[in-house]
Amino acid sequence: MVKKANGKWRMYVDFTDLNKACPKDSYPLSRIDQLVDSTTGHQLLSFIDAFSRYNQIKMDETDQEKTSFITSQEFTPSYEDLDEKEDNKKWVIHVDGSSTLHAGGIGVVLQSLEGDELKHKVRLQYQTTNNEVEYEVLLKGLELAKSMEADSILVLGDSQLVIGQVNGTCEAKKDRMKIYLKKVVRFMKKFKEVDFVQILREENMEADTLAKEASTNEVRDEFDEIQYMPSINFPEMLQVEGEEN
Repeated sequence: MVKKANGKWRMYVDFTDLNKACPKDSYPLSRIDQLVDSTTGHQLLSFIDAFSRYNQIKMDETDQEKTSFITSQEFTPSYEDLDEKEDNKKWVIHVDGSSTLHAGGIGVVLQSLEGDELKHKVRLQYQTTNNEVEYEVLLKGLELAKSMEADSILVLGDSQLVIGQVNGTCEAKKDRMKIYLKKVVRFMKKFKEVDFVQILREENMEADTLAKEASTNEVRDEFDEIQYMPSINFPEMLQVEGEEN
């Protein structure tokens, strides 16, 4: 307490030791890909031009640790982190999606245990969003793998949001995303083992090219398949195991 010149008292609080009582944890920024994916459905998207001189504010050295790494809160294993011996026992599926104003496209590259490749591209002949396209290509990849009688598969995609939701590191908040996620989880039960791993975009170029060709090219003969409505709108087929009557 300090007495003022007018006779009144003023109370001061010393915060200089506050840092000693608080944990010094760094909170990294969100992944940029996830931020961009979250803008789906909005009409406007604004960016800051970090290359302009008036935005280049020098950061204090003590704060650099807080912004040096851009990562999600939970660790998502990369393709290189997986055991190569285990990978050789799995079918590998590269998936990617692309959306335009009036249509979408999905690309799947399926690699067998012997190294043979199957490429498949589907045009989505309806208006869709980036995240829904990424779920559609996951479902198509699972469907193709099951048709080839694959038991153990490794699905590689570059959408952090969708791969994160399937792995449980990201929450599916929108109703349609929850429906897609439930459909993927049900399909996963048809396999002995399924792994979903996020990879870099440059590691997924083959599937990316197929997806973009399907979304931009309107020549019907160029597609392996044309889909006219979201897969979550398809009626569920009840499979009954047993002998036929």
